[in-house]
Amino acid sequence: MLKLLLDTAGYDALDAALQALYEKKEDGKFHLKVEDDNKAELMRAKQHEKEKRQAAEAKLAEIEKDKQDALDAKTKAEADAAKKKGDVEALEASWEAREKAAVAKEAARADKAEAALNRALKKNVAQAMASDISTAPDLLADKIESRLSVEITTDGDAITRVLDATGKPSALTVADLQKEFVDNPSYAAIIKGSDASGGGAKGGQGQGGDLGTKKLSEMTATEEAAFANANPAEYQKMLNA
Repeated sequence: MLKLLLDTAGYDALDAALQALYEKKEDGKFHLKVEDDNKAELMRAKQHEKEKRQAAEAKLAEIEKDKQDALDAKTKAEADAAKKKGDVEALEASWEAREKAAVAKEAARADKAEAALNRALKKNVAQAMASDISTAPDLLADKIESRLSVEITTDGDAITRVLDATGKPSALTVADLQKEFVDNPSYAAIIKGSDASGGGAKGGQGQGGDLGTKKLSEMTATEEAAFANANPAEYQKMLNA
C-alpha cells in the first residue's frame, strides 16, 4: 500500500523498488512521483481550465442561488400553509425532503473527488511499475492498473491496495504484485532481463506472417507481446486501425 506523502521514517521503511517511486522535495518529505512531461504546457492548460471552471462555477452558483431562493420561498409558503392548517406531518416532510437533497448533493461531490483520486493513484503506480519491469510498458500498464484499488483510511489518507486475481482486496504488497507479473510466463516476452524475452521476440519474428493475419483481439497476450516486439511498425498500425 502506497501513500501520497511519506516522512523520512516511512520512506526508509520501504523496499528499494518502492523507494524509486518517490522523490524528496523542498518540504523535506517524500512525494509519490507524478509524470510532468511538457510541464509548462500542462500548467498553461491547467490554468486555462481553472479559469473556465471558475467562470462555470460562478455561473452555477448564481443559478443555484436563484434555485435556492425559489426553494426557500416555496418551503416557507408550504410551512406557513401547514401551520395554518395545523398539518405537522406536512411541515416535517417538507424539511426532511430539503435535508435529503442537501445530503445527496454533498455525497455526489465527494464521490466524484474520490473517483478522480482513485484513477490518479492507480494509474501512477501502474505506469511506474510497467516502466520499471517491461520493455513494452504501454502493453502492461492497464493490466497492472486492473489489479489496484485506492482506499481512504479513517485518517483521510489515500493508500494503494493490491487486489487478488479475482478482483478482491488482498494482503499482497505492490512489490508482491510486481514479482507476480515478472514471474508470469504470459508476459515473459516483454519483461526486462527475461530469458524468454529474446525467445519471444524471435518467435514473433518467425511467426510474423501467421500473427500478421490475426486481429489483435484474436491474439493471446503472449502472441500480442511477441508480435509487438518483432513488428513494432505493423503493430502500431494495427493499434491505430
